[in-house]
Amino acid sequence: MHIELIGSTSAGKTTLAKKMMEAGKNNGVEVSLSDDFMLGQLHLGWVRNEFIRRRLVEITAFAVWLTCLTKYQDFFGFVVREGKYSPGSWFYKMNRIRNVIAKNKNPRKNNISKW
Repeated sequence: MHIELIGSTSAGKTTLAKKMMEAGKNNGVEVSLSDDFMLGQLHLGWVRNEFIRRRLVEITAFAVWLTCLTKYQDFFGFVVREGKYSPGSWFYKMNRIRNVIAKNKNPRKNNISKW
């Protein structure tokens, strides 16, 4: 089973995930987080520092995103243009752009046609 937790910053996603892991272990169910899985695939599961683990995941995700950049350049261009003119601080705008791109990693799969 795959469960994805979605929410805004500081909504409690990590806290909930840790509680779900604890409940799973208490009931004899093997549970892992996507970060653990990805770092394990990269043979970096031995890294324990949460800050470093998070940066490794972000760097890996960015590298994968770069490989998709030319394939979906019209979609990414649209998201950046729209995000640039949205209300709010530059940090809010960047986070909004990042969230849209992260949730739509494959525009064709999500029925998003060529912009």
